[in-house]
Amino acid sequence: MRALLALLLLALPAAADPAREATGRLAVTVTEARPNCTAVLVAPHRALSAGHCVGRAPNPQQKFFADWQPDGSFDAALPVAGFERVEATPLLTPETRDVVVIDLAPRADAPAPLPFGPAPAPGETVRVISYPRNQAPRDTRCTVTARSDAILSLDCPATSGMSGAPVLVETRDGWAVAAILTARSGQGSLALLVDDALAGD
Repeated sequence: MRALLALLLLALPAAADPAREATGRLAVTVTEARPNCTAVLVAPHRALSAGHCVGRAPNPQQKFFADWQPDGSFDAALPVAGFERVEATPLLTPETRDVVVIDLAPRADAPAPLPFGPAPAPGETVRVISYPRNQAPRDTRCTVTARSDAILSLDCPATSGMSGAPVLVETRDGWAVAAILTARSGQGSLALLVDDALAGD
């Protein structure tokens, strides 16, 4: 009986994870051979990533591959239609503006975006979903070790491909975006706080 129950549980589809579905690989190709970053949907056709993940002008070949997997599968591929570098918001200043708002080509199969959440305090645990280069997607829990204005210090190490990863906080309505990972810092990483001013209309 237990063996049958175990088989039935294995046959059940995996529970949907809106945070994973809204996070994707920002790259010019679906393969792992080229450099990539991570991005997260915060509006139906708008994503956030690290500013250094885009060039001086939009690349028509660059796409947001939602919920990309190492076997090359993904939920949706949304071409980058344009972007705007964040100059300043109530949280970000010109000195801490390595965040970019990416406009994506409309697609009916685009995943649902994530809402914005409150800034975590030092000592709180956050979730970081990322796409390290040449590795499987990474879904980790990190601790906020410090905050200085709009900059969070995390104890999670950062590697190539993780720039642009969302730093998520858990709310009673689910996971929400609090910050964007932008840099390595010693054995940890740095993230910039963001808010719903970046979601657009």
